[in-house]
Amino acid sequence: MMNDSRKRKECVFLAGTDDVKDVLEHLESRLPELEYEPIWFHKRFDVENEDTFDTCLENVKKCDRFILVLKERYGIPYNTSETYPDGSYKYSITEEEFMTAHRENIPILIFIYRNTFTQAGMYHKHRKHDEGYLEENFSNLGYKAQMGLYEFIERLQHLKKEGKRKIRWIENYSYAEEILNQVKLKWKEDTSSSYPRDSISEAQHVKLQAYFNRFAIFLSKLSKNRLSVDEIKQILQDLRFSEEKIYFGIEIFQKRKGFSNKIDIIGEKYIIMTSSYMEGTRIQIQKEGKKLLYSNFSHIVEILTELKDYILSIYGYELKIPREIPFCEITLKGYRQMLKTSPFLEPMHLSLLDFLELAFKNTGNYPFEVGRFGIYINSDIKLDENLNDFLKPTKSFFHRINKMQLTHFLDAEEVKPPYKIQAFVKLRTGELFLSKKVELDV
Repeated sequence: MMNDSRKRKECVFLAGTDDVKDVLEHLESRLPELEYEPIWFHKRFDVENEDTFDTCLENVKKCDRFILVLKERYGIPYNTSETYPDGSYKYSITEEEFMTAHRENIPILIFIYRNTFTQAGMYHKHRKHDEGYLEENFSNLGYKAQMGLYEFIERLQHLKKEGKRKIRWIENYSYAEEILNQVKLKWKEDTSSSYPRDSISEAQHVKLQAYFNRFAIFLSKLSKNRLSVDEIKQILQDLRFSEEKIYFGIEIFQKRKGFSNKIDIIGEKYIIMTSSYMEGTRIQIQKEGKKLLYSNFSHIVEILTELKDYILSIYGYELKIPREIPFCEITLKGYRQMLKTSPFLEPMHLSLLDFLELAFKNTGNYPFEVGRFGIYINSDIKLDENLNDFLKPTKSFFHRINKMQLTHFLDAEEVKPPYKIQAFVKLRTGELFLSKKVELDV
């Protein structure tokens, strides 16, 4: 490891295979903002040896810190020709780079793609139950990553369990900005650098809001079947080639000259697929592998809200939902009289509350027809009301549950602590309907 007494940027080695090249490129561009100097295989290597592998490993030894990013591939072989049944090798240069950093006592952060991280647990259960069956049927069991990578992940987890020095953090990720955020959190205490929460410029704020607006309006029109095949193709091309997409964890894939499209949102947490035929366009929405009804606009709102919350958590910048989008803010808060108008936001025992307040505000340009709303406590419905009224644009509706009602709810024999309280609202605007639950843990 380099030991320069002069003040300088710490060197960070970025390790990973070709399927995370875009992630490593993003980290390379952003890490200098955190006073780090990134190097990796494709750029900035010091070449002191004709052997490519030796060059990699020598550069690992020179670095102050090490980041390993894994997705679905394990890497090219290192000193082995043995393979697993799926053809992946039993030891790769990627693992050797990691082991070199480990032996050199270099601080390490490990990031595993969220879907791969989840499937790794399933893989090891399969292997423990019947290793022979797993090897024979690996390709038919729905695993997306290489077998060699799942084996590598298990070795990493054993190193962590054994308490080896510097193997402190194994995180999962969906997109590059999550990794950058974890670097700030995990290494902040080890460096004198200060990390502003908002590390993007005001001009970039404007660009992010513009991209968010375009994406939100596209989803809104798509859910209402108001886009032609050519419009879908053109809009997705524009969104696909915009640099801002990486901040939202959005990937767009187009096939058949734009007649078949796949949109990955927040690292495949949400997937939207469109297929266009002579008779029209077929739309599918999935959340973590489960199909959703695209005509239920609450799913679109859910996607937009998660994207909005993510940008806020990383940059401290709150995106605005475009007014063209039918959107209703729904909140459930607990209050105590001593706090007057300030909600008591921290978890508390229900008996300490003087009242609950369920509020919804129409922030769009369209009136909402409010149908049912109510309260669940520990999954048991305690309040079920029909309003049958319209909530006009920019207007709000409040419903309070007072202490006497709360006491009555809690006196029921089937309600036992700890309490989990939820509110539900069902709204409609035009041909769209929205149903949403909000939650307050107490």
